[in-house]
Amino acid sequence: MDGSRTAQIRHPVSRKMQTRAFVLVVLALALQAGITDASGQVRGGIVARIVSDDYPVRRAALAEVRRMTPRRRRMLTAPLVRLLADSTIRRDAAGEALSLIGPGATGALLDALENPDPSVRMYAADALGGVSPTTPAVVRALIRRVRDPDHAVHNRAVQALGRIGPAAAPSVPALLDALERRGDWPTATLVQALGNIGPAAIAAVPTLIELLVEDPYSVTVVARALGELGGGARLAVPQLLSALARAMANPRGRSTASYDRDVIVESLARIGEPAVGPLRAALTDLDPAVREASSDALGRMGAAALDARSDLEDRLDDPSPLVRAAAAEALGSMGSHALGSAPALEARLADTNAFVRARAADALIALGDPASLEAVERYRALETSIAESDDAGAELWAVDGMRAPRPPTARYRHPLELAREVTLRTEEDVELRVTVHSGLERPDLLAVWRAEGDSLRHLLSWEAEGPARFDPPHSFTYRGVLLLHLQLRYPGTGHFREDVVYYVSPDGALHRVRLSAPGERYLAALSPGEGIWRSPSFDFREGAMRFSFGIWRKGDTDCCPSAGQVQGAFELHGSSVLDPVSGSYRSTYEITPVSFTRRPPAGW
Repeated sequence: MDGSRTAQIRHPVSRKMQTRAFVLVVLALALQAGITDASGQVRGGIVARIVSDDYPVRRAALAEVRRMTPRRRRMLTAPLVRLLADSTIRRDAAGEALSLIGPGATGALLDALENPDPSVRMYAADALGGVSPTTPAVVRALIRRVRDPDHAVHNRAVQALGRIGPAAAPSVPALLDALERRGDWPTATLVQALGNIGPAAIAAVPTLIELLVEDPYSVTVVARALGELGGGARLAVPQLLSALARAMANPRGRSTASYDRDVIVESLARIGEPAVGPLRAALTDLDPAVREASSDALGRMGAAALDARSDLEDRLDDPSPLVRAAAAEALGSMGSHALGSAPALEARLADTNAFVRARAADALIALGDPASLEAVERYRALETSIAESDDAGAELWAVDGMRAPRPPTARYRHPLELAREVTLRTEEDVELRVTVHSGLERPDLLAVWRAEGDSLRHLLSWEAEGPARFDPPHSFTYRGVLLLHLQLRYPGTGHFREDVVYYVSPDGALHRVRLSAPGERYLAALSPGEGIWRSPSFDFREGAMRFSFGIWRKGDTDCCPSAGQVQGAFELHGSSVLDPVSGSYRSTYEITPVSFTRRPPAGW
């Protein structure tokens, strides 16, 4: 072998490295060639898919960027930064992709932040807010853009600083300066950014208090920001309580008031111990809505509000059932620290309001006292707000009499009118009728009747409490068993419901079916900081029994569980037998959850 030929032989590793380098260069050139003309049109490749108008294509491309190695992601920087100037494509998607590239894109984005084109500065600021980890240079550059003459750039820079959070603490003076000149800039974005920065923005408290007093339309965003500042916002507690009182008397509507109320309550809870004293005083406010909200706020603090335990016990005798229920729930949130409140809570197991009874039972379970748990089991065995006729009611009603209006009473000025009537038949052709009677300014009344010839025998009645309303009653068959589902729904964001299921035996008798709460069975699967705040929703139909409920994280409002939803199925266990001696049926039916599937919140 001659020398010239020996010189042409290369080590396999060397050939492999050269080939890899060649491929990377070609790939880089191909990516940079994604923009082919002055208008910024993109053809082919990952860059084209990132800025596509087709949402699924765009999301899939961004997911692909997330899976790339840092080196491959950095190769996308140059073409994506150039796209920030192209108004014909989805520049927000280009910015999101640049955020995913991370620190490798920071230098190019800082350059873009100084671009003469305000739209380029705007998208660059937006992208820098998502780059993690951030750097002091990024914060300094965004602070300069807080004073940008273009309002859109200012807004995105402020939002970016808010997304960066505590690391953006050096921006507090600039944000406060802009907030004090709030006639020039949008208020909400500045307030949200200060709240996201957290305790380091404590200097903003006096200005936030002014906003809370002066601007009723900024209550929620200001209250939320104060809550994020924690105990350092103690000076704002009196103003938050005043805002709470105003919210409950809000002329803009109950739904707005309820949302404002939830945000303020959560903020007071986040401020923590400094708010306990003022909240204890608010427990005696003349407005029951304020007393309820104060109890709620103390409850969200848990054991940190232990000083208020005796005050909450006093509220267990409040004239308002909503206040009693909130006080019971607050005591339960203290867990074993509130064991001394067990006797007062046990007394509420006999409350006239079903909502209060349920919350007292939940609280006693949270306390964990064995004697209390026995009391809860006794309560559950006897629990019903339905008046059942053991002797099937000695009185027979004519059909016309059952349908006729119930006259006003000394307590109610308006009559009860028949609102709904549902008929069902057993396998022995016994006819039952379920009726709902409603009247202006008086509670609904639900009744169940068994047809006997041309007359009706009254089997049971259930009177709603206050503003609660009955959903349409319905019957369904599950594996050959005829069941009747009755549901009473309470108003408010808590969506509390009282559900009752009966087995209807062939002779037309009603037998209460034990309905196990699926939320209680799922508690062990929750992560720290998660909870189940609302009653579950039931879907009972022919051959299927399903349920669903939301999972809330600490800080979520009643409307919006951020931790997802649980769906599952029930099974019917037990049996019924005909007693040959009495000639009547005996039932041991129970409905229990058998499966749980957790899903992310809608829209994820």
